[in-house]
Amino acid sequence: MCRRGGDFSRFFINLGTNHKLSTVKLIGIINDNTRSKDIEIGKIDLMKKFSFFEIDRKHEEKILKSFENKNYEGLRISVEVAQSKGESTGRSKDKTFKKFKDKKSDKWDKKRKRK
Repeated sequence: MCRRGGDFSRFFINLGTNHKLSTVKLIGIINDNTRSKDIEIGKIDLMKKFSFFEIDRKHEEKILKSFENKNYEGLRISVEVAQSKGESTGRSKDKTFKKFKDKKSDKWDKKRKRK
């Protein structure tokens, strides 16, 4: 289960701690659905409503196909390849903040000019 090097793919799964998911249960779900216990699993990040897990990249297609039309406690499982933590979505939080800040300062300047 530990990461010994190699190239990993990061996956999103729509299950989290609110669904009574634990690290052990997620590993079991992966093993059961792929019908394999020899797939190397990397880092697992459990959130409340969803989670992320890493799998050796050579098993990427197997993971995606294994989770098609699968359920966990009555909930349809959705697994997708996620962006790596370091990848950008193309949106910058700084730009968004600057736009908001600029709009607010423009309003303040207009009010100040009226006086």
